[in-house]
Amino acid sequence: MTRAAEVGALGYIGIGVSNLADWADFARLLGLMAAADGQDGSARYRMDEQAWRIALHPSGEDDCIYLGFDCGNAAGFEAVLARVAAAGWPCERDAALAA
Repeated sequence: MTRAAEVGALGYIGIGVSNLADWADFARLLGLMAAADGQDGSARYRMDEQAWRIALHPSGEDDCIYLGFDCGNAAGFEAVLARVAAAGWPCERDAALAA
């Protein structure tokens, strides 16, 4: 039996926020640690050894902008990407985020 493509973990998430200061307060309440801010004015937070896991991007609404998945290896990532695209969700590759 072939195993379906699976996401092992959420690698990172980018959230558009209407009030960066309020969201930053919430991130600190959750115990997240401030990380190096993004070049686009985003505030980044970490919770483990990774450089960052959550990026807050100033925008006019509060919504998820992007997700990055940890699929174990390149083949697993390609399989998950194909499933997401087949479900009708747009997928883009971003080498800077992947790094």
